[in-house]
Amino acid sequence: MKSLVVYSSVTGNTKKVAETIYNQIPLEKDIYKSDEKFDYNKYDLIVIGYWVDKGTCDNNTIKLIEKIHNKNILLFGTLGAEDVGDYYDSIKQKVEEIIDKDNKILGHFLCQGKINDKLVERYKEMLKENPNNIKIREQIKIYERASTHPDSRDMNNAKEFIKKYITTL
Repeated sequence: MKSLVVYSSVTGNTKKVAETIYNQIPLEKDIYKSDEKFDYNKYDLIVIGYWVDKGTCDNNTIKLIEKIHNKNILLFGTLGAEDVGDYYDSIKQKVEEIIDKDNKILGHFLCQGKINDKLVERYKEMLKENPNNIKIREQIKIYERASTHPDSRDMNNAKEFIKKYITTL
C-alpha cells in the first residue's frame, strides 16, 4: 500500500503536523505541499492536511479534494480557535461534505495552531478603535494562547491519530 501526505500551510502549523504524521506512516509514502505537482492516482491512502479558513478548509485544499476519487482518505487540520464547543465538529463536517462520496473517509483530526501575525495585528488595531469590546479582547487572548500550538500534546495526538488508522488498513 502506498500513502500520500499532502498539505497546505501558511504559518507552518499544518506543515509541522504533516511531517509528524508522515514520519509515523510505516508504509511506502510521499509528502507534498498541495500546490506541488503529483499524481494522487498512484496512492491507496491519501492523508490531507489543511488550515481552517472561515470555518472550512483553505481554497488550495478544496481544489485538491474536489479532484480525488475512489480513495481512502484521512484528514487533519489546524486552526487558531481553541478545542472547545461544537466549532471543531462543524469544521470537520464542512470539510467532509466537500469530499466526493466515492471516497472513504477513515478519520479526521484537528488541533490548535498559531494564527497569522497579520490577523493578530488587525484585531489589536480593532481594539484600539473599540477599547471596551469584550469580544475582541477575548479573541486576542485566544490567539495569544494559540501562539504556542501545535505543541507537544498536539503532536502526540497526531501520532496517535495516524497510528490508529494505519493499523486498520
